[in-house]
Amino acid sequence: LLGSYMMMLPIIGLFLAISQAGIPHAFMTLISKHKQNTISILKTCLFLIIIQSFFCILLIYFFRQSMQYLKLILLYVILCNLSALVRSYHVARNKAMIPALSNILEECIRMTFLMTFFKSNPTLEVVFTGMFLGELTSLTFMLTRIKLTHLKKIDFKHHHFLYKEVLSISFPTSITQL
Repeated sequence: LLGSYMMMLPIIGLFLAISQAGIPHAFMTLISKHKQNTISILKTCLFLIIIQSFFCILLIYFFRQSMQYLKLILLYVILCNLSALVRSYHVARNKAMIPALSNILEECIRMTFLMTFFKSNPTLEVVFTGMFLGELTSLTFMLTRIKLTHLKKIDFKHHHFLYKEVLSISFPTSITQL
C-alpha cells in the first residue's frame, strides 16, 4: 500500500505541473498589477486550466489499463487547481494569512481523517479521500474569505489580450516545474 502511494505521488505531481502550468503564478501577478480586471483575469485563467486539465484527461485515457486510481487523481488535481487559483488571489490581495491558515486546516483534516479511518480500512481510496477532504476544506475556507466587492469590477475591453499576458508569465514558470 505504501509503495503504491509513493508510486502515485510523482504522477500527481506531473498532473499538477501539466494542468496548472504556472497559471496560478500568472494569476497572482496579473491581479497584483491590474486589480480592476479581476473577473476577466479569473475567467482567462480558469479557461486555460480547464484546457490543460483536458490534456490530463487524455493522459488518463492513454494510461487507463495500467492505473486504476487515475480518476481519483484527476479529481484531486482539479480541486488542487481551483485551490491554487484562490490561494493566488489571496496572496495578490496581500492576505497571505488566509492561505497559511487554510494549509494548516487542510493538514489537520487530512491527518484526522487518515488516523481515524486508515486503521480499519487501509486502502488507497481512504488515502485519496483524506487528501480530497483536506483540499476541499481548505478551498472552502479560502472561498468564504473572499470579499465579493473586489469581484464586481469588470473590464471586458482588454479580455482578449489577457491570454497572451497569462501565457507569457506562466510558460517560463511551467518549464521550470517540468
